[in-house]
Amino acid sequence: MSAPSTGDTSRDPVFRAPAIVLALLALTAGFADGYALTRFDVFVANQSGNVVRVGMGLVGEYAAWDLALLSMLGFGIGGMLSWLVARVCGPRHWPVHVLRLIAVILLVLVWWIAVIGVDDSQDLGRLSAFAGAMAMGVTATILTHVAGVRAQPAYQSANVLSSFQGLLDWILRSDPVHRTGRLVALVGGLTLACYALGGAVGAVMAGLGPGALLVVLAPLIASLLLSRSDRG
Repeated sequence: MSAPSTGDTSRDPVFRAPAIVLALLALTAGFADGYALTRFDVFVANQSGNVVRVGMGLVGEYAAWDLALLSMLGFGIGGMLSWLVARVCGPRHWPVHVLRLIAVILLVLVWWIAVIGVDDSQDLGRLSAFAGAMAMGVTATILTHVAGVRAQPAYQSANVLSSFQGLLDWILRSDPVHRTGRLVALVGGLTLACYALGGAVGAVMAGLGPGALLVVLAPLIASLLLSRSDRG
């Protein structure tokens, strides 16, 4: 079982090194979640945990359920805006993937500005969760396939299943000619490892002050540099 598509119909990646970009985007998502969980106890990329938190809040077992709900809304709106860019703007001026990466970078900067004042205002805390999740919602649409295998850097449940199914197919040699099982297992495993590494870095950085959030710009800028300019 491969990771679900985010609605992007393009099968071929538009990066010079799509596996590296997948790793960079998974690092970004992991960092964002590690940072947000440590500082605010809310996810901004992996939304399954937020759905549970909202449910817990409805019965009075989770106080910050409003942050979880705002994160879910921000993630969905980020994805909607990203798809709108793809459908309306297209590659008229820049390739779509370049526009999406620029949007994520700008949203991370908004998130950083909100984090600076989060200790002084509850409303800024909500803005932080919303802006961070919007950034990750766009991130989820940037790269959906690597070598024909569906990939999702932002949320990991499907990646766990696809990794183990790919491993099973690899062991059983279900497709020995094309080695699809091995490829699925490797893509899923790479994504999970990078997300976990990003989460570890994000958790450590959360204790170093608001400025540490800007570390997440490094993999985004690296992804931008690996873009192809001749395709949308």
